[in-house]
Amino acid sequence: MLIKNGYLPGVGVRDIAIEDGVIAESTSDGQTLDATGLVVIPGFVDTHRHLVQAPLRGIGPDMNLEHYLTNVLSRMRFTEEEAHNAILLGAAEALNAGITTIIDWSTAAIPSQVSLAALEASGIRAVFAHNNVDDEADIRKHAGRQGLVTTALAPLGLDYLSIEDTERHLALARELGLLTSMHIGGRRPGGIEAMRHLLGPDLHFLHGNRSSDDEIKMIIDSGSALTVTTIVESLMGHGSPAYDRIVKAGGKPALGVDVVVNNRPDMFSEMLATLCHERRIDQTIPARDMLTAATVNGAKALRLDTGEIKPGKRADLVLLDGLQHLLGTPEVEGAIVTTLGPENVHTVLVDGRIVKQDGVLRHHDLAALRAKTNHLAKGVLTPESS
Repeated sequence: MLIKNGYLPGVGVRDIAIEDGVIAESTSDGQTLDATGLVVIPGFVDTHRHLVQAPLRGIGPDMNLEHYLTNVLSRMRFTEEEAHNAILLGAAEALNAGITTIIDWSTAAIPSQVSLAALEASGIRAVFAHNNVDDEADIRKHAGRQGLVTTALAPLGLDYLSIEDTERHLALARELGLLTSMHIGGRRPGGIEAMRHLLGPDLHFLHGNRSSDDEIKMIIDSGSALTVTTIVESLMGHGSPAYDRIVKAGGKPALGVDVVVNNRPDMFSEMLATLCHERRIDQTIPARDMLTAATVNGAKALRLDTGEIKPGKRADLVLLDGLQHLLGTPEVEGAIVTTLGPENVHTVLVDGRIVKQDGVLRHHDLAALRAKTNHLAKGVLTPESS
């Protein structure tokens, strides 16, 4: 495939060759995609999402973290078919919003094969983060997956578990070569000092709101990654997002949506919310930094070969409209962050395959998926379901 005349921020109008799902110097594939007047960026990378909760969007606008933990998770009793449809809905909504890669923090009550089948059916690039961390046989079964859907381990971490549990879970992940994604400092302070001897570049931490500056520096110095979920953290009472402290420590924070009980399923909202929060601290922070956080930093946090437009990277790309008047100016990247939304996602490619074109998803009907799953939100909201 050849994407012709697309505008690359900071580069200009260029053609992008794609061969076998990879950005290439040239291509023998005769397919051509006209991107005249469109801005081409790497696909967004959502580094923390609970996809099965997609049908629950909006049920908790005033919900704090403890209420969510005790009243939402305990009432989520989905059948396997319901879980499949819910995950498929979440993945389709992500693709529609230009998210080409997502880490799906699974729910232990849902069989892994159900989640994996839904992710495969969606066409998104996904890291299935296995939350049933004591099912060693199942973790080993899926550890060697290749292709669009790969696996990681998702222990709850020291926000919820003991250091002994964390050591055991991490030992298994390292034996199998898996990324480990875990919460830290979002629910209670401390934790990093206790696991200082375990830190390394195969760890991906979430939140860090109540972590000290020294702990965040330990994380960054070890090569571990950190994801900020600004909207959920702010609304649910995790504490002030740690984005600026991560940057000051020399880190490259990534962004995630987390849950949609009080959030939108896109990275435009997350970028803008994070920028607004950071501008209260430092008026000089460039808006374009949020685009980097939502693409390049996210891909690096998940150890994936995406997030950038250059030869050798997987061809996960998004074509945006609405900024024709700014092409050729330095404002384009910042304008993506501050003024665009899912409605501006014109075309999406995952691994060189078109999954959305001319504003329409090719393989999913969002309205139909939503209709199939509407009853799930009512079940969680109804006390009789508890």
